[in-house]
Parts: sequence; C-alpha cells; structure tokens
Amino acid sequence: MQSREDVHAVWSGLLSEQNKSGQSAAAFCRDRNLSIKSFAYYRKRLSDKSPAPQQWAALMPEKHSTVPLEAHRSLTVQIGIARVEITAGFDQDLLRAIVAALEPPC
Repeated sequence: MQSREDVHAVWSGLLSEQNKSGQSAAAFCRDRNLSIKSFAYYRKRLSDKSPAPQQWAALMPEKHSTVPLEAHRSLTVQIGIARVEITAGFDQDLLRAIVAALEPPC
C-alpha cells in the first residue's frame, strides 16, 4: 500500500504534466485512463497545500536603463505556451478576457 506522501507525489506529477501539456483535464485523463473525478479531487486537495497564487506586479525598467520609461511601449506576457504583447493604450477588458481564457479549467 502506498503512503499518502507517495500518492500525493504521483498526483502532483500528473497535475504538473497536465498543466504543461496544454491539454484540458478531461483529454489528459482520457488519454491516460485516469478518473477525471480523482484528478479534480487531487487538483483541489493539493492546490490547498501549494504556495499562494502568483500576484500581478508592476514592472519597471531597470534602474540603470538608459532608455526613458516613455520609450517602453510594449510588454510581453507569457502564460503557459501563449504570449500576449501589450502595447500602450491596450483594452483592459480584452486583456482580462484573454487571461481568463488561458487559465486552466477548474
């Protein structure tokens, strides 16, 4: 019989693998003959033990940058394998919709 730590380690690995795969949880489980209910259970259970979710942060050019702040016209954000370039005057609602679409399903 496996210990709880062993089971958690196996499921942590599977959760990480699914996250990196770009597949939905359902497709990932179907391809590996895993129970989607067990997958969801361990995703919830193990996420309660994980570090706090990442927070948004203001990004500033390096202190020693010779380029003035005004010259920085765009920012590229990477979420998983997707990259989004944000330029001056971007639509905040559109960015929220894009980020929501890129978040893994619950």
